[in-house]
Amino acid sequence: MRSALIFSIAIFLAASAAAVAAQQDTAAAPSPTATPAAPRPTAGLSAASEPTFAQRQRTLTAEIQNISITLLGSGDAAKWDEGRMRMLMIRDPAAAAPVWRILGIGSLPMRILACDVLGQIPGPESARLLARAILTEESDAVVAAAVKALHDRADYRGTPELVAALAKPGRPFDRAISAIGEIGDTAALAPLISRLKMPETHVTATPIPPRQTSFYFGTLVPYVMGATPVVGSGAVGWAPKIGYLPTGTGMSYTGPPGVAYHTTVEFVPQPIVLETLKKMTGQDFGYEAGLWRLWLTRQYRAQQEKGRTD
Repeated sequence: MRSALIFSIAIFLAASAAAVAAQQDTAAAPSPTATPAAPRPTAGLSAASEPTFAQRQRTLTAEIQNISITLLGSGDAAKWDEGRMRMLMIRDPAAAAPVWRILGIGSLPMRILACDVLGQIPGPESARLLARAILTEESDAVVAAAVKALHDRADYRGTPELVAALAKPGRPFDRAISAIGEIGDTAALAPLISRLKMPETHVTATPIPPRQTSFYFGTLVPYVMGATPVVGSGAVGWAPKIGYLPTGTGMSYTGPPGVAYHTTVEFVPQPIVLETLKKMTGQDFGYEAGLWRLWLTRQYRAQQEKGRTD
C-alpha cells in the first residue's frame, strides 16, 4: 500500500514537470505570424566614424608638434619651407589653440608663422588668438602679422576683443586703436564714436588750518516763570507764563589741520580716435559724437533699404 502511494506521487511530479517544460518550449518558439525583431544598432558606431572636437585637437596637436620639431626646428631652409607649407594647409578650427600654444612660444619666425596659420583657420577662436597677439606681443613684426591676418579674413575678425581693449589705457589702447584702423571692420565704428572724448578724473587737495569747533547736545525743559491774573465776569483766573531752560552737554575744541579733496571730471578729446574714424569712413565731424551717430544711422538705414530692394 505504501509503495503504491509513493509510486503515484512520483508519477504525478514527473507529469507536472513535463507540462511545465512543454509550456516553456511553446513560449520560446517563434510565432509563424510574428514580425522578427530588428537588430540592435552597434553602440558607438556613428561616433567612431566622426571624431569629436577633442579627438581632432589631440591628433592635430601631435601633428603640429611633429612638424615643429622635425621641420621648422631643424635649421634646414628646405625643411622650414616644407614645414611652413604643411602648416598653412591646416584649416580645422580645432587646430587654433595648438598652433598658438606650440608655435606662439617659439622664435620670431615661428610666431609670425603662427599668425599666418591662424589667419587661414576659420572660426572665432583663431581670431581671438590673433587679437591677443596684437595686444600682448612684444615684437612689432608679430603684431603686424596678426593685424594683416585679421584684415585678410572673410569671417570673424576679433573686433570685440580689440574694442574691449579700448577701455584700458596705455599700450593695449594704442595697439587696439591702430589695429582697428588697419582692419577696417565697420562693426567698431559705434564703439569708436563713444570714445571720441574720454573722461579723465582730477583730484586737488586743499589744506585746512586748525580751527575752533563748538557744539551742544541737549534739550529744553519747560517751567512756569510766572502767572498773570485774568479777571472775567464773576471769575478770576491765571494765565501762566512758560519758560524753557536748556539742559545737556556742550563741547568746544580746536581741531587738527586737515585736507579737503575736490574731484572733477573732464572729457578730453582723443585725436587718435578721430583720425581712425576719418581713415575708416572718409568723413570728418570733429569731436561731435552726435553728428557721427547721425551719419552712422543714415548709413545703417541705407543698407537696410538696399537689402529690401535686393
